[in-house]
Amino acid sequence: MADEPLVADPALDAALDNSDSDYDPNDWQSYQSLRNNEYIIPSDDQMFDSYEAGHLLALVMDSDDRENPFFRSPIGSSPQRILDIGTGKATWAINLRPGGWIEQLEASPVIKCDDGSLPPDNVLNEWGSSMMGCGERCGRPCDILDTMPARICNAGFVDVHEKVYKWPIGPWAKNRQYKEAGAINLEHWMTGLEGWCMWLLTKFGAPEPWSMEKVQAFVAQIRNELKNPRFHTYQNASVPQIPT
Repeated sequence: MADEPLVADPALDAALDNSDSDYDPNDWQSYQSLRNNEYIIPSDDQMFDSYEAGHLLALVMDSDDRENPFFRSPIGSSPQRILDIGTGKATWAINLRPGGWIEQLEASPVIKCDDGSLPPDNVLNEWGSSMMGCGERCGRPCDILDTMPARICNAGFVDVHEKVYKWPIGPWAKNRQYKEAGAINLEHWMTGLEGWCMWLLTKFGAPEPWSMEKVQAFVAQIRNELKNPRFHTYQNASVPQIPT
């Protein structure tokens, strides 16, 4: 998928779902604790909805070449002993045998476009750099997708396999599978955006921490532009499979 071009659908209807789902400003601080600090992503129902959309997106992107799209590692049809790490409400937790395999799914926050349909001065180009900058300033890097393979190898793991994807954002692709995945990913972004950035931007925004109102205005801009079917945007994602 990573090397295959995403082709836009010339027959795409320009009308997209205009529904937005916003946090109540009084409720956005539903965060878990992490070593006496707030976790950067909220743990409320809206964020869990985003997680579920991301999970469905991953299933759709692997539905064409795998009998069981829940995992890629060669662990058979009846894996044992679930190790649930970072799987939301555990909807997609998978068993892993000791001496078996570890899988990790990561997606990049950077919004990309290969065909020039996204103008260079569009606000969507600011999203990734803003998240990367905040992550660097707060000591919680957002470039995990780019650094993950080297970190895994440096930790001593060998024979690591990696599947790289381009996840379309929005139903603009001509290919039916990618169109469906793009529609799901758009919902993933619509429900996840404010939770992904509120903590980061209000504490580590540049040149100074942003107000909640400024973050919400920025999120509204991003949502609006992502819905534009003329922009053929996507994000990179990766699933390394690590034998243990």
